[in-house]
This record gives sequence, structure tokens and C-alpha cells, in this order.
Amino acid sequence: MPRCIPERPGFGPDRHAERDVWEALQRQLPPDAILMHSVNLDENGREREIDLLVFWPQVGIAAIEVKGGRGSYEAGRWYRQGNGTKYPLQDPVTQVQDGRHMLQRYLGAHQGLRHEGRFAHLPAFPYTSVPREWEIPGCSRSMIIAREDLGRAAEAVRGALNVFGDGEGDTGQDSLERMAAETLRELPGATEPQAEAAEHEARSDQLTRDQGRILDLLRYQKRARIIGGAGSGKTWLALEQTRRLTRQGKRGALLCYGRGLSRYFARVTGTWKAAERPAHVGMFHDLPLRWGAHHPLDPRMLTDEYYNRYLPRTL
Repeated sequence: MPRCIPERPGFGPDRHAERDVWEALQRQLPPDAILMHSVNLDENGREREIDLLVFWPQVGIAAIEVKGGRGSYEAGRWYRQGNGTKYPLQDPVTQVQDGRHMLQRYLGAHQGLRHEGRFAHLPAFPYTSVPREWEIPGCSRSMIIAREDLGRAAEAVRGALNVFGDGEGDTGQDSLERMAAETLRELPGATEPQAEAAEHEARSDQLTRDQGRILDLLRYQKRARIIGGAGSGKTWLALEQTRRLTRQGKRGALLCYGRGLSRYFARVTGTWKAAERPAHVGMFHDLPLRWGAHHPLDPRMLTDEYYNRYLPRTL
């Protein structure tokens, strides 16, 4: 069994696909390998999450993006199918490739290019069967961990690294241990509450009069919809409005849909005074569960109908 980080990942109810691939690799990888779950990356404000990351001595480093449900690829687009409905998916190949390159750049900058190991990326579809002859530009069949590959997931990782891996640096035990240790530090700014709080305060000081006027107008609005591009201040407005309402003695909930943003909200509000902190900070769907909404034990019941209709209505 490899060294697992964390030893027992907290797979949520919607991440059973990641659990299945994790457990397959946990059974198959050698003891000197390192298996990581949910590695968060941040590069110049762009966030990525690598679902599973493998450090394998003498073989290389593999980033894996896991997609649950039954996947399909039609007319240049990826889809997920379930309950008779087909939903578009973010391209898993581009997604994991981007995360892998981000990690390569980070390790290259911090360890030096001469320490850069051999890297590859793989999408995993643990509930989808993929024919052996299937491939598309940018994604060979041998890069995919499909349903029929779970029994040989580690072999698929080794094959992808041997055939498609790039980088000719050291992949010895010591080198990979240093890279793993560097990765565990996480990227600067991602895990430093004091630095984030200081940055938040700096943003507050630099807030333009127009942004301040928006919050002043919202004093009399029970609902508001704020629209803007990346970097326009939406996140700051949400945090500051929450703090203002809490100062007025109101019990607020600061909610979002992304895990990364949820963790960021929790870190920032955790540095505030007790009188400024909202009553609840987290993902939207966690709140009805916290208040007693039914959570089915059968993963097959965790459908879009459950998340998009049942939980909001219950809340």
C-alpha cells in the first residue's frame, strides 16, 4: 500500500467516483509511492484542483481527474448521462492537463528545472466503459482509466507515464519526496489566513467610491444580484455585506457553490471579530443538511433532482 495523504480522505456523498479510483490505486500502488487526494492549486488567481495525484519513484508523477456518472463524447464535447438526462461536462482532459501543467510550473520554479520529474495526466471514468480502439486528438485510450481498468489502475498510470509523460528530470525516491513535500506546502496565499486577511483589509482600503455606494444602496434592498467579470469585486462585496449585516445584529449565512470559495470564505471570516462573523459559512447544499434535510444512503439517489430541486425546496 502506498503512503496516502490524507490517510483517510473525507469523500463527500457526491465524490464516490473519486473514492473508487482512490481505493483501486491504494490497493495496487507499491509501498514507496505517494497517493494524494484533492490537491488545490492557485496560480495568478486561477484555481485548479487535482482530484488524485500519484508520486511514483522511478516512474513519475501522474495527475488524475475523476468524473462520475456515465460519460460520453459527442461532436467535440463531453457529457454526463444519468436518469435519462444528458448534461454537458467541463472537458476533463483539458481540466487535468491544465492542473498538471500548473503543478509542473510550481515545482519547476521552487525546485529548479533540473529536479523536474516525468509528468502525465489521466482522466478517470470509473462507471463508464471505453472501447479499446477509442481515441480523440489529445486523448489516447491508454490515457484513460475506465470502468474495466479499475483492476489495473496502477498499470494504466505507469503506462501513461512511460508513453505520454514529459520531462526528463530525476524521478528517484529522494527527488519525488522533495516534490511531494513541496506540494504539501500548498501554493503561497492558499493556506495563510493572516496573509489573506491582510490582503482583504488592503482591498477594503482601496475600495472605490462606486463599490462603496453599491453597499450603501443595498441597505434598503432585501435582494440583490451582483454581476461582474473576474476581479471586479463580487467576492469582496459578498464578504463585506455579510459583515455589515452581522454588525447590525442579523444572523446571516454566507453561501456559495464551490468548495474552494467556501474554504476561502471560512478562512477570511475566521479572522473577523466574533461580533462580525456570520452564523453559517459554507456550500449552499450543506445548509439544508445541517438543518435536518434527508440525505439518502444510496449514492444513486444523489441526482441533480436531489441537489437542484429537493434541497432548495427543503431549505
